[in-house]
Amino acid sequence: MVNTGRNLAMIHCGGPSSVMAGTGRALDALRAAGYAPEQVDTMVLTHIHPEHALGLSHDGTTRNFPNAEVVLTRTDHQFWTDPAMESRVPQGQPFIQAARRAAGPYGGRVRPVEMREGLEVIPGVFMSPAPGHTPGHVSYRLTSQNQSMLIWGDIAHQMVIQLARPRWRVGVDVDSATGVESRVRTLTMLAEEGLLMDGVHVPWPGFGRVIRDGEGFLYVPRPLRFA
Repeated sequence: MVNTGRNLAMIHCGGPSSVMAGTGRALDALRAAGYAPEQVDTMVLTHIHPEHALGLSHDGTTRNFPNAEVVLTRTDHQFWTDPAMESRVPQGQPFIQAARRAAGPYGGRVRPVEMREGLEVIPGVFMSPAPGHTPGHVSYRLTSQNQSMLIWGDIAHQMVIQLARPRWRVGVDVDSATGVESRVRTLTMLAEEGLLMDGVHVPWPGFGRVIRDGEGFLYVPRPLRFA
C-alpha cells in the first residue's frame, strides 16, 4: 500500500491460491490493515502475470477494486492483449487468459502509460524500465521525504542462485537476454546506491538490500520491525 496524500495505491494485488500455493490473501490482508478495497484508487502493476495481477478480479467479470484505475506500461498491455503476441509467451495460454481475465473487467479504467525512465505514474512513484521478463516489465522507485526504495517486480525469482549468477538466463522470461541486462543493471544500481528494495518473490519479510559479492551479489534481508 502506498498513501501519497492524493492517492491510495497498491503495487500489485496478488493472485488466487489456485495459481500459487499459499497466496490469495491480499484482500484479507488489506482489510486487516484497516483498508477496504473500495478505497484503493490506483493499482500499479510492474507486469501482468497471474501472481501479480489476477487479484484484480476473481472471476473475470467482477472488479475486486471497484474504484481503482489500473496503471501499467502500454508495451505490456499490448503484449497481453494482441493475439499476434501469443506465440511469444513461454507459459502459454494459462498466462495469456489470466492476464486478460485480470484486466478485462476494468475496461476504460486501465491506463496504459509510456515505458520511460523516471515517469511519475502517481505522486512519488517513478518508473524504471526493466524489460525481458515481459516486454513491458518495469520496476518502481518510491520517493518520500528524501528517502527512496525500489519495488523491482520480477528482477529475480530465486534470491541465491540468480543473484550469485545474475547473467544466467531464465526460461520464464520472454526475452531472456534482455532480462539478464535488466537484472544486472538493477542489481548494480541497488548495490551502488544502498537502496532498500522489495520484490514479489523475495523471502519474508520481503524487504532488504543488495550488496556485491565477487562477480555476483547477495541479498541482505531487513529485520522485521513491530512498531
